[in-house]
Amino acid sequence: FIVEFVVHLYFAYRVWIISGRHWLMTSIICFFTISNLVIGICEYAYSIVEMTFSRISHGFTGDFATAALTCVIAADWTITGSLNITCAETAPNLDGREPTL
Repeated sequence: FIVEFVVHLYFAYRVWIISGRHWLMTSIICFFTISNLVIGICEYAYSIVEMTFSRISHGFTGDFATAALTCVIAADWTITGSLNITCAETAPNLDGREPTL
C-alpha cells in the first residue's frame, strides 16, 4: 500500500500541473490516496493483532480490503477522468470538430 500511495501522489501532482494548478481534482485524488494508506495501515495492524489474539473474529479483514479497493478504484477513476477532461479542454482543434468527451 505504500507503493500505491507514492504512485497516486505522483499522479495527483501530474494532474495538478497539467490542469493548470486546479486544486479540486487534486484534492479528491489526495483524499482517496490518504484514505487508502490509512486503511492499509489499519489492516496491517489488525492482522498483527489477529495473529497475536486468536479469539478475534475473522470476518473483519474483508471489510478493510473492500474499503481499500474502493479507495484505489475511486482514485484511479478520478485521475483518468481529470486527465481526459484536461486533455479535451487543452487539445488543439485539428480537424475542426468539437471534442467528444
